[in-house]
Amino acid sequence: MFDMSNSIKFRFFLICCVPLLSGVTACSVKESRGDCPVYININFDEVIARGQYDEGFVAVDDRAPLLGEELRLREYELTGYEIPARRGPVRMAAAFDYESYSWHDDTLRVKEGAESSRLFVWSERAVCDDDLYFTAVSPFKQYCLMNVIIVGLLPGEDFAYDIRLKGNCNGMALYDRDPVEGDYTVVASHKNASGYEVVIPRQRENRIILELLEPNRDHIYTDSDIISVLDVGAAMEAGGYDWEKVNLDDVNVVVDFSRMQASIEVVPWNENEIDAII
Repeated sequence: MFDMSNSIKFRFFLICCVPLLSGVTACSVKESRGDCPVYININFDEVIARGQYDEGFVAVDDRAPLLGEELRLREYELTGYEIPARRGPVRMAAAFDYESYSWHDDTLRVKEGAESSRLFVWSERAVCDDDLYFTAVSPFKQYCLMNVIIVGLLPGEDFAYDIRLKGNCNGMALYDRDPVEGDYTVVASHKNASGYEVVIPRQRENRIILELLEPNRDHIYTDSDIISVLDVGAAMEAGGYDWEKVNLDDVNVVVDFSRMQASIEVVPWNENEIDAII
């Protein structure tokens, strides 16, 4: 397991680079090209031009030991990131804003107790049989930002409770961009007196609940601290929220405290607004 919050001042290989490339050697023009490597060039210029990220994580799987590396993106502007690989089927992926995730084999998982960062991921599968293969990174939004708005309070009444969200997926298979099941439990952050927000990683389905809890500074709760449980997943299902969209939408949840009911509004994600949300 590699903790992806470590400093980017170094590059890392999950397996030593020597065995990774032992079967990928240079070829002369007289040799059969079938045993020669394909040089894969991954272009990050679109990501760099948007200006959101200084760093990224790239992974390549050519049926040999897996390579994963952290990059300073500006170092690859215009030239691209190039790597030799075995000819044939190759899987490629890149991730951005992955600080709350750890790397397990080919899966990213939110670290226990952490809130998901605002993850964007690109992936591609290709059959690379020529000497060169070029591709460009255009990442997709892998999280839902849930805004929780409390209404139904009495005049002058403050909402003095904690809100905890529970979901059923806490990871992502990087090359397929598929959610991976696992407990995801996080306490929502205060935005203002009656507003909260929480980031939810991509889920398989709308099995999501919000718990209203007696406040605890350390966020340590027992069952007796639970005041109410709201099935916001059912409301998201009824509202047509789609976890299979390539770029996930956001959602506003309005909680009527007087009735302990929740309603939702799906907020479509606009790629042109990326600067404001990252």
